[in-house]
Amino acid sequence: MAEVRHIEVRIEKEQEKRYIPVPFDLPEQVAWLSVAYEYPRRLERPSGDWQLSDTVNRIDLALLNPRGEQAGSSGSVRSEIQIGGLAATPGYRPQTIQAGRWTIMAGAYRIAPDGVTVRYTIRWEIKTRSWFLGDLHTHTIGSDGILPADELARHGRRHGLDFIAVTDHNIAMPAPSLPAVDGLTLIPGLEWTHYQGHANMLGLDRPYAGSFHANSPEEAVAHFTEAKANGAVVVINHPCDPLYRFAFDLDLFPYDMLEVWNGPMRESNLRAIALWHQKLVSGKKIAACCGSDYHRDSIFQMLGGPCLAVLAWSREIRDLLEGAVQGHSYLIYGPDGPRLDMTCGQAVLGDSVTWTPDCRLDLALARLQAGDSIRLIGPDGVLAAWQAEHAGSLKTSFAVEKSGFVRAEVHRAFAREVPVLPALVSNPIYFD
Repeated sequence: MAEVRHIEVRIEKEQEKRYIPVPFDLPEQVAWLSVAYEYPRRLERPSGDWQLSDTVNRIDLALLNPRGEQAGSSGSVRSEIQIGGLAATPGYRPQTIQAGRWTIMAGAYRIAPDGVTVRYTIRWEIKTRSWFLGDLHTHTIGSDGILPADELARHGRRHGLDFIAVTDHNIAMPAPSLPAVDGLTLIPGLEWTHYQGHANMLGLDRPYAGSFHANSPEEAVAHFTEAKANGAVVVINHPCDPLYRFAFDLDLFPYDMLEVWNGPMRESNLRAIALWHQKLVSGKKIAACCGSDYHRDSIFQMLGGPCLAVLAWSREIRDLLEGAVQGHSYLIYGPDGPRLDMTCGQAVLGDSVTWTPDCRLDLALARLQAGDSIRLIGPDGVLAAWQAEHAGSLKTSFAVEKSGFVRAEVHRAFAREVPVLPALVSNPIYFD
């Protein structure tokens, strides 16, 4: 539900041709902002049998964000404008709505001799967290993929995705040239591709200056360090792949997430999940993620296979990446995979809570198939398990008996004579 504030501003004739600041404050986590205004523009006067009107007031509209930057300007041609992180009225830039003091610049272009009262109506809506499905690892014709970015984006929407990261090898598509496809967020990035390992650097089209080349571990670490300092989200890709494993000493590198599921589920992904699990057991809190590594459709590869379900405040790039880095997410084999909601009180996946003897997990799963195996896993292995007797959903509660972490997996027999494989892997809730 939108929140509303009304502001009245009196502008006198002597203020004509000046800009009058009209400040207002916004709270945290605003999804979108609109500003509407009204004032008497014309003065009606009789002239014989005709009714004439003169333009006596003309007030221009511009908007500054809390950093003092111009968020947009529309003169006097629009009586209402709207700005959000994904779209904005023409003349205004889509942008994250910052908390703090915004300023309407009322341009007093023409004012009646006796002045004018301008009435502003400011509306905004607070964000609510939702689940979004996306693919954090894709390639276009910019490297060795076969689709241009616009067709990749349309393909993603057809697959039911809400976001895609474009991660061509060692080169990023300039963020302003990423195509706009309704309902889909395109995240700029690149896959740093080296003979000793690959890593996605997400959220920026220039995560580091200069070239990707590195002829020593120190030079490689410098790229990662610079990318992180610039605000990129760094993901170690397919760390256990037999051809493209991460052969550097992982402990030397700053990174945000481990890609433990790359493309179709196979032995190297199972090893990557085990590697990640051991890091969790050692006390590290590292978010797992996944990506299709999409190049082209084939029997072994599909866009969004696997995909990441992220609980985020919006479909804005910043919110999606923040949710992924915080581990507010789970990994599924594709957009039609199982759905998970796992909480401990107000804590969600990726959160840390203080363990007490009365800690309980509430678990809700949907889109299960008959025969699916549901497992809760902690530092010592499987803590609890259930078998889905029928297709549908499962709701249950589980007592957490000691500190550590708890994560969930769903395993499924996808076809005859094929081993049972993970269909869902969740990030943990941590119990400190």
